[in-house]
Amino acid sequence: MRTIRKTQTKRCRWPAKECVETLRTLRRKGRNKPVIMVSSTVYPIRPLLQKLQGVLDSAGWEVWVSDQGSVPVDSDFSALKNCIRAVDDCDAFLG
Repeated sequence: MRTIRKTQTKRCRWPAKECVETLRTLRRKGRNKPVIMVSSTVYPIRPLLQKLQGVLDSAGWEVWVSDQGSVPVDSDFSALKNCIRAVDDCDAFLG
């Protein structure tokens, strides 16, 4: 595994193709569980989303649901770009 220097990561800005893998590696560092992102654009079924989140969590997943505030965000980016980054960073996506 390559060592990533801080100066290298400071110059990298998502979504530059040469930096995507470096930044993704840094964001995934230290994860203990696989991550699944659940699409939460259907607000009328919030109770179903909460149940699904509980089931996936008990099955060993780290669950990201934007409605629950569990999706990592960077204030330098818009909501859409943060969502795209999260989909790119997760191990599985449930839409």
